[in-house]
Amino acid sequence: MAVAICTDNERANEDIKLFSQALSDDDGMISERLCTLSKILKDMGY
Repeated sequence: MAVAICTDNERANEDIKLFSQALSDDDGMISERLCTLSKILKDMGY
């Protein structure tokens, strides 16, 4: 898998900070959803 960074975005640093803040603000909800997804996948045999 290749990963690239868009260097044309002048607001990349701001975007990264906003994304990080959103993850931080919603970490409880995200964790709960990932646990639920994990349980569903285990129940399905994956």
